[in-house]
Amino acid sequence: MKKWLALLLSSCLMLVSAAGCTLSDVQSLALNSPKEVTDAKGDTDQTIACGDLLFQTSDGFVYEKATEAEPLHTVTEVAYWRYYRDSGEKVKLGTLTNVSGANATGTVVGDTLYLIEGGCDEGESRGYDSLAAIHLTDNTVEIIPGLPENSFYTQVCDFGSRLLLVRMDKKGTYLDVYDPETGKNENLLTESYSDGGSLVAKRTISRVTTWDGHVGVLIKERGENDSWKLWLDVYTDQMEPVEHLDVSRVSNSCTGSGLSQDATQFEMDDKMFYFEGQSIFFGSIQDGSLQRRLLTPGSFRMAEETTRNEQYDLFYRTYREKPELILLNRETGEITYTELPAWEEPYWVSEVYLNDQGQVMIFLIGYEDGSRLPVKLIERDLDELGLLEK
Repeated sequence: MKKWLALLLSSCLMLVSAAGCTLSDVQSLALNSPKEVTDAKGDTDQTIACGDLLFQTSDGFVYEKATEAEPLHTVTEVAYWRYYRDSGEKVKLGTLTNVSGANATGTVVGDTLYLIEGGCDEGESRGYDSLAAIHLTDNTVEIIPGLPENSFYTQVCDFGSRLLLVRMDKKGTYLDVYDPETGKNENLLTESYSDGGSLVAKRTISRVTTWDGHVGVLIKERGENDSWKLWLDVYTDQMEPVEHLDVSRVSNSCTGSGLSQDATQFEMDDKMFYFEGQSIFFGSIQDGSLQRRLLTPGSFRMAEETTRNEQYDLFYRTYREKPELILLNRETGEITYTELPAWEEPYWVSEVYLNDQGQVMIFLIGYEDGSRLPVKLIERDLDELGLLEK
């Protein structure tokens, strides 16, 4: 399923949840700041007030609006809305109570968008997470019942008609599979903590991805003197082992210290391997080892895909005078480039999204004289951007 802004937001939410979901210190980031949705000419079409986490769908996007409770500025409920790209229509989907908002992960399976909702505090303890379902056929929202309680969820990933869930509790980290049709939840993998319940575990499940009947799982391993390794375990969709590889080279650190934090994004298939954490690695696995393939010199990141695009992966680079979009054709391996549209100071690119229809949504943020400017959302098709091969 977000980059530095989402990590900052998630960190803020985790910190404030320890103080009763108080968001007064990060209101401009987490609550209902204005977003200017632009038209094809780059002019503002309309302004939407919402949170900074958006979830792209095949025909627009879903966004959240938090409700503050006075006088403590605490979030007690979150309302979800849907924006339709072609018509500009906004539809309220419903309201969830006793939640602090979605975290950065989300995926569409069938006609439902699944999000992980952070819980509000109970006393001095942080509230546990839950799984929310936004049904795109009838525009309703609900919390999924019957999942393991007292857990913090870090990822939800599509797995055919089912979902993979990565979660943690006081005893370990887990990879579960959830079937929306039957409501059944089953554990696939477990990495337990030590008997003392140390949160600095030796082995933890970091991230998971799926492709063409396969499941890839990243496992962090803590060794002596705070050294770290990262392992890739590949399974069939029946969870039969296929490969077990050391992929610690994704870290630029010679000690592997950059592997101590979980990956923020991980995608792979038979031809491509992408890891994003404290360092970024793009390449492939050949003869049992990682082979790096630099897109271009400099910093780049992969676009988010709530609805999976099977043919293309989109990357973006922002830290230069002429920021670029970089498109990888998964079938041919060909890479094409284009400059980002409508980009000018004091705005810079915070996030890029790609959906299954080849539509790109660019998230621009900016500051002027110490004040945050309205966020701009630019929507274009891949062919409009000149990225598709002629």
